[in-house]
Parts: sequence; structure tokens; C-alpha cells
Amino acid sequence: MSHVFDVGKYTKGMENAGADGRKDSAEGPGGIYHEKQIPNLCGLHAVNNLLQRNVFSRQELDRVGQQLDQQERSMGMSFAPGEGNYRGDGFYNVTVLQRGLQSRGFQMDRVVCGDWKTDAIKHMHEVGFIFNKDEHWFCYRRFQEEWFLINSTQHRPVHFHGRELGSAVNFAVSDGWGVYSVRGNFPPVPLENNEAMLTEAVRGSGGTGPVIIKFGGAGHSLGGARPTRVDSGAAPMAAVAAAANDFVVDESKAKTKVQLQFPDGTKKAEEFNVDHTVGDLRSVCSKIVGSAVQVKGGFPPKNLEDDTQTLEAAGLKGARVTVAFA
Repeated sequence: MSHVFDVGKYTKGMENAGADGRKDSAEGPGGIYHEKQIPNLCGLHAVNNLLQRNVFSRQELDRVGQQLDQQERSMGMSFAPGEGNYRGDGFYNVTVLQRGLQSRGFQMDRVVCGDWKTDAIKHMHEVGFIFNKDEHWFCYRRFQEEWFLINSTQHRPVHFHGRELGSAVNFAVSDGWGVYSVRGNFPPVPLENNEAMLTEAVRGSGGTGPVIIKFGGAGHSLGGARPTRVDSGAAPMAAVAAAANDFVVDESKAKTKVQLQFPDGTKKAEEFNVDHTVGDLRSVCSKIVGSAVQVKGGFPPKNLEDDTQTLEAAGLKGARVTVAFA
């Protein structure tokens, strides 16, 4: 199965389908929050669609733009009306969106792309991206391992798979879009852990099943039981990474779940046997992140350096472990 993004999805998602936020509902398939276009407010719609709720108002982003303009004028900068950080018609530049998201604890950074296969690993734990070109903003948002292109000019989102993400982002960059990753503590969304809702979202956005819901390191597929093996064509990337590392949990032995917090702030409950070692844990984390890592855990938290120590001996049964790049 190809991991290359279907450009047809991208092209369709970029068309102006005439969605109108003054009369069209913000409720999308499966409960996806999808604000529709009010003229020139695409930046506002993009951040709210990314956060999956009406977080920002026009008045708030206007204030952010006004404050930025005042700061720049105080430094001796001058610009004609309509050339500042925001316009009276509702358009905002990237600095306004960055500052607004920062006020809510999020970080918005420019993405530099290279090889799509490498970038697929680099981006695998991202939750969302914001895009801009020719004064139009839209977003990508992930729920479980399912991705959605949410564009305010469209009547519905466009679905694509996590395995397509690297090439999807790279294609947008090559097409001249500015691409920004957004990281932070995203509000919970009901459809993330509801198979029926997520399936409706996927199918209502042009995708097909089965939908995979992750529960502590494994997955449940729609209408099926917990899998004993991972199919590399359909499984979440993190699960594929674990399988590639030959990591196996012995069902006949005592088990525990360890809460892993990754460098980008995302969290994942991973299941281990209590006699797995710190080295096993480190190997799983390295495979997921794609590079060497340091791990810190226990109480009080400390760097875990003895890779031969079992998780039980290290006091990591049911514990939280922080993962950092080495």
C-alpha cells in the first residue's frame, strides 16, 4: 500500500466549495468541529478548527493584532493601513495566530521539509498543522491515527491516513504553502475514543474503514477483537514501530502500563511485562521517537540509566515516564 499522499484529496480540499459560516453548521461528520467561511476570517476558523472548538473570537484576535501593531510602532516601524498584523476585514498574519495560540499554551513553529519518509517519522506524533498561502488559512488535525484536512471553504473535511502525512505535508510545502506545526495540550474530543463517531467522521469525509482506536499500546479495529499481530498496512505508526522492534508482551506474565510523555507533549500508555527492563522501555521510546532518548521516571523522578534493571525494580509499575531527546 502506498504511503504517498493522494494529490487529488489535496486539490479537492483546496477548492472553494462555497461553504458559508453565516448559515452553515459548524458540526461536521462524526462530531468534527468545522467552522465554515465568513469572509476573510479563515485564520480564525483555522485555529478554532484545529482546537476543535470555538476558542477564539474575532474580537480577541483583533486585540492581539492591535497590540502587535502598537509594539511595532513603538519600535519606530511604520506601515500603511491594511499592512499591519491584521486588517479590518478580518485577515490575520502568522504572528497574530502564533501569539494567540501562545496565550493558550500552544507553540506554532514553521515546518521545514525534506524526504517524505523521514518526515513521516518526524511528524508521526503531531496533532495538527496550520497552512497559509495567498491569504488563506486551513488546518490538518489528527484523531487517533486518522487525519483530516479541515478547510473553512469546504462543506466537509477531507480524510487521509497517518501513513500519508509525510508526503501530504511535503506536497503542501512544495506547492508554496507555509506550514506550521502546533504543539500543546489539546482539549479532549469525544470522537477520539469513540469508534462509531470516528468511523462516521472518516466515512463522512471521504474515507473508508476500518478505524483503529488505540488502548495502551495496542489497537481495536472497528467490529473486531484486539489484534495479536499488527498489519503494517493499516496499523498506527507507533504500533508499527513497536512491532518492528520485536517488542512482545507475554500475556502469561504480570503486566503493567507505563504512561510515556514524549518531547512534543503527546502521551501514550504503553503496556509492558514487569520483568521488562529499562533498556526495553528505552528501546520502545527510541523507536517511536526515531532517535536516541533519555528517560526519567520513578519517585522522585530521576534519570533511568541502568538498562538491565527491571521495570518493577525501578519502581515503574503504573508510573509516568518522561522521554527526552538524548
